[in-house]
Amino acid sequence: QPIVIENVPGAGATLAAARAAKAPADGYTVLFVAMGHAVAPALYSKLPYDTVNDFTGVATVADARVMLVTKPGYAWKGVPDLVADAKANPGKYTFGSSGNGTFLHLIGESLGQSTGIQLLHVPYRSGAEVVTAVMSGNIDLAFCTVNTCHDHVKSGKVKSLGYIAPQRHSVAAEIPTFAEQGIKFDVGSYNYILAPAGTPAPVLRKLHAAFNGAVTTPSVKERFIKMGLDPVPSESPDAVTAFMKSEVARWGPVVRSIGLKLD
Repeated sequence: QPIVIENVPGAGATLAAARAAKAPADGYTVLFVAMGHAVAPALYSKLPYDTVNDFTGVATVADARVMLVTKPGYAWKGVPDLVADAKANPGKYTFGSSGNGTFLHLIGESLGQSTGIQLLHVPYRSGAEVVTAVMSGNIDLAFCTVNTCHDHVKSGKVKSLGYIAPQRHSVAAEIPTFAEQGIKFDVGSYNYILAPAGTPAPVLRKLHAAFNGAVTTPSVKERFIKMGLDPVPSESPDAVTAFMKSEVARWGPVVRSIGLKLD
């Protein structure tokens, strides 16, 4: 069947979610979301939809994982060295992100809360600008995907301190994970598919099977990995609904703890 992809930018992707929430619950309109869907209720005082109750799960698609990089001149050999230094010097070191409330911002805040360190956030307009800022010495740290940073790591323009994932990335197998270094911190930005609440169960199962089939296709998996994404098939539509709820529960407290509002 032909698929029309409609990009609806603006207001942290909440305009797209609002449109999908009001669409007929017949399976012909689905919403592609990332972590922003889960953080929106905490970022915005009022939304024109209910983040959880107006949607139902369809399928998970991919997981975006990042590495932590710094300037080559720092003596840190890994994340434990950074954590020890940052604890001794609260607020001394900066990390960049692609904007307030983005994944790259909240992962830095979450790392600070998890390890007990205080890092100063510096927002930029894009992830590429953040990496450039590290290379130029304007900031100390950046989180970036393998496809964005690995070439710079190999060329020596930046130094990787660790990769945030359960296992090493196949494209950057030389970079150890946080877990290998004794740092218990496992965060990713998932992409998943939602449908309007009330979509019939048989329709959800059919859509779920179609998306799962696509995600597990060898050519799609290869493309995802080159983009720095891990393909993530799902067990069932109900499992995706439960995951959506867990993401809202996870990220809301992080956003509220730093007092971040975008309206």
